[in-house]
Amino acid sequence: MESITRYDLVQQPQKLEEYLSIGRQELQRLNLMIEKVLNLSREQDADYPLNMVLYDVQTGLQDVVRSMELQLTNAGAVCKLDLSPEPCFVYGDPVHLTNVCIT
Repeated sequence: MESITRYDLVQQPQKLEEYLSIGRQELQRLNLMIEKVLNLSREQDADYPLNMVLYDVQTGLQDVVRSMELQLTNAGAVCKLDLSPEPCFVYGDPVHLTNVCIT
């Protein structure tokens, strides 16, 4: 969000929308993480069920790279994601799997 002001993106509507989209995705991810932490703290003594679903790993990785685009640019780094033509799915909790990719 800081980059919108820093780079005067109001004058670049397409880039502005791209950065806003990244910001919305990250806010949604952070909200899910906060919700999980709060739920875990309420249920410390009980097993907390994960949201186990069929997770598209390649789409998840694309989302992670897209959300980190600004940080990569500011660091002068490039991230090349070479996707497989074959689908890649795992059974797991999307929030936790995304967090593993980000950290």
